[in-house]
Amino acid sequence: MKKKIGITVVGQGFVGLVNFLITLSFLKFSSPGEFGVYALIFSIMLLFGGIQNALVNTPLAVYHAAALDHTLQTDIDQSIKLVSRVNNLMAALMVFLAWWLLAGADWLFSAAVGLLILAHQVREYHKNRAIVMAEVTKSALSDILYSVMFVMAMAYLAQTEVTVEYVVYSQILAMAISSFIFIGSPVKSIGIKPAWQTYRAIFTDSRWSLLGVFSSEIQSRGYIYILAYFFSANIVGLVQAGKVFFGPLNMVVMAWGKIYRPKFAKMIAQNDPILKIMLISALTFGAMNAVFYALAIINWDLISGLIFSDEYSNVKIYFSLWSVVLLFVHWRTILSIVCQSAKLFKPLAIIGMISVVISLLSLVIILNISGVEFVPVSVVLSEIFLVIGLISVLKNRGVGGHASA
Repeated sequence: MKKKIGITVVGQGFVGLVNFLITLSFLKFSSPGEFGVYALIFSIMLLFGGIQNALVNTPLAVYHAAALDHTLQTDIDQSIKLVSRVNNLMAALMVFLAWWLLAGADWLFSAAVGLLILAHQVREYHKNRAIVMAEVTKSALSDILYSVMFVMAMAYLAQTEVTVEYVVYSQILAMAISSFIFIGSPVKSIGIKPAWQTYRAIFTDSRWSLLGVFSSEIQSRGYIYILAYFFSANIVGLVQAGKVFFGPLNMVVMAWGKIYRPKFAKMIAQNDPILKIMLISALTFGAMNAVFYALAIINWDLISGLIFSDEYSNVKIYFSLWSVVLLFVHWRTILSIVCQSAKLFKPLAIIGMISVVISLLSLVIILNISGVEFVPVSVVLSEIFLVIGLISVLKNRGVGGHASA
């Protein structure tokens, strides 16, 4: 188990490193407006990736593993494959039309953005399926190949400047090539009616996950869409610039989640106490964030000179505010993982919807009172509510156990 997790984390580490370096390239060699457009596209990719996780990836992982009968496993695999195809095509079409008609971009680049979403969805589906089928090496190799091809394409296209167009074209090429690794893992076709009959029972749980995806997206990244629509991509770039440093910390928390989600599920099923692990993890994440912030502030003049161009202002303020946000995000992640492990999808979704209201209302108030500099405060207020709310849910459901274990 640890070996499989290690292989998966290595593959994700390559992708995370490349994305981090591309982001730094935007900050140093392009304008805040250019970076803002990239941040918007990346957020859209994460949104549809979350929808895919709710409808496809998580159900495949949970229901396929729980099905002991081989015939039932095959039916689940085939039905989810069909749902994935429909979801992928709809996502690509929606993004193409939105980017073309609402954002006012030319149809060719709009089609490229839609194709990027499609390529990302297809690759993520096959990566997740490979892991479920115990082919984790294929998933990791796809990540490594994607990272190498992306860097090579960017090195060729962006010899003089870093633009959103070059990044999108490079990602499409890299995702397409890295998906060839999964050609040897075919999924048999199934009719629409049999597929829906199988998937209907799965959708009972996945619908709550889907609601959670929308609430989480609006709560944590809704400000990006609001700033882009009512202000400009330039403002989005300035606000997001202070957040990019936390990529490595987020990778650590994601790796922790992959390790402890199945561990918590097993411990909860066996009625074993998990509170001690939760507290140790919270203290570790707190110390990690505090040390990271202190080192960054001490060396801020050096860091800002190396990373940011002269067009970025007030980044230090944004960085400080985002450091508080990410601390509560990491604490909330622990509680969310425990809720998922205990199958508390419905209360998790309901609390998430309430957090959306808090996030949006506070964002409107902040924009009218203090301006864009304090936009991250709206996110931290909703994250604080989530932490308190999820603690209450776990306490009322008796999940956690005593801390002396």
